[in-house]
Amino acid sequence: MAFKQFVIFCAFYVLPCISISFKTKNPIPDGRIIGGQRANIKDYSYHLSLLFRGNHICGAALVDKKWAITAAHCVHGFEKSLLSIRAGTSQRNSGGEVYRIKYMYAHPRYASSIVDFDIALLELAEPVTTELVKPIELPKEGSQVPHGVMATITGWGKQGEDEDDLQVLRLPTLSREACMRSYGVLTQRMFCAGYQDSGKMNSCQGDSGGPLVINGILYGIVSWGYGCERPGYPGVYSNIPVLGRFIRKVANFSEK
Repeated sequence: MAFKQFVIFCAFYVLPCISISFKTKNPIPDGRIIGGQRANIKDYSYHLSLLFRGNHICGAALVDKKWAITAAHCVHGFEKSLLSIRAGTSQRNSGGEVYRIKYMYAHPRYASSIVDFDIALLELAEPVTTELVKPIELPKEGSQVPHGVMATITGWGKQGEDEDDLQVLRLPTLSREACMRSYGVLTQRMFCAGYQDSGKMNSCQGDSGGPLVINGILYGIVSWGYGCERPGYPGVYSNIPVLGRFIRKVANFSEK
């Protein structure tokens, strides 16, 4: 309960919540964009806002007209009746359309202590039909996150202390070896992206669960990291290709 309250507190009040690596203590979910540029939802129409009692707490991505993906830590411990999805707006807490959540499926092996298996599927009560909102493509079965390529992350970032406009940022994906030099230990469900020599362009607390996209395909979910703007500590993302079996099983997706 205390962990859940801490995450809510950080998300709403935009404090520089420090995420501890495996080298020391347990990691804390991470997510707010640092150094991004304003974005138009028309260009990133898959990007969603997860709401708690009508207020933004996390990002999410539409992967089908009735299915959204977010981080498990974003929904862990919540009643689905208190959560909803806002789609089709560049503003954090206004515009677009709000959808109720019919079912919520956090990964059964989600481990909050190390933020492993950090993924949840949300089935919407009604399909998203507006032309402004389009699902993002999932990676094919057996694919891997490419290393050393530029990825796109979107979210409501830290340009000001309380940024309301959608932000976009381009970051390089990193090899597993480079990521482990920063954090010591990573599971197969995790990968890193970011600039290791500078924290000025990164993700940071407040928009966990948001999408990381490469060439129009959803490869990652903003998961955790080590604080904000800290050189040497890139963001850590849930690995969608590795978690693909869970996604296809729950949502009954087939290869397209």
